[in-house]
Amino acid sequence: MITKTVAPRINVTSKTKRRAIITWKKVAGADGYEVYMSASRGGKYKKIALLSKGSLKYTKRNLNSKSSYYFKVRSYIKNADGEKVYSSYSKVDSVKIK
Repeated sequence: MITKTVAPRINVTSKTKRRAIITWKKVAGADGYEVYMSASRGGKYKKIALLSKGSLKYTKRNLNSKSSYYFKVRSYIKNADGEKVYSSYSKVDSVKIK
């Protein structure tokens, strides 16, 4: 039996035009992370990145200026069969693009 990893705590910022930077701290035991984005808090989220366990940051480029975007991240571990076992999603964080 494999235990789930914990949900990452994320922070989203926009320091340059048309970019959002999503960062999180390492989750113990995680094999990787998935980043999701939506144009509204309650909207449909789309997976925008699948990252390795060493990745603790993702930059989403080519976003619309003066628009808000919402992000969430989940970690995963792989079981003995190579299947992913996911954590719950992080809390949603948002950013308004410059």
